[in-house]
Amino acid sequence: MPEKMTLHFHDGSTADIDAIDARRVLREHPSEWSTSPFPADVQEKAKKAINERRSAILKIRTSGRPQHEIEQAIAELDELHRLEKEDADKVARSGRKQVKTEKAEG
Repeated sequence: MPEKMTLHFHDGSTADIDAIDARRVLREHPSEWSTSPFPADVQEKAKKAINERRSAILKIRTSGRPQHEIEQAIAELDELHRLEKEDADKVARSGRKQVKTEKAEG
C-alpha cells in the first residue's frame, strides 16, 4: 500500500495524497500546497479569491450571452487564473531556494 501524506491547501482544506504525488504537487504548486497549515490570513485571502472566481463564473453563465461567448469568457478567466498561479508558484519557489541558500551559508 502506498505511503500517504496529508497536504494542506491554501484555503485551509486538506487532502491525503500518495507520497509520490504529494511531493510532485509540493514541487509544482508551492503557493497552493504545503505540509503544514497556511497562516490564517493566507487562508482567508484564498477563500475570498475562490469565492470571487465562482461569482465571476456564475455571472458569466447567467449573462444571457450566446454559449460560444460564455465559453470564451470562462476560458479567458481560466487563463488569467493560470497565469496568476504560475507567477505565485515562481515567487514561492524562489523564496524556498533563498531560504535553503541562507541555511547553507549559516
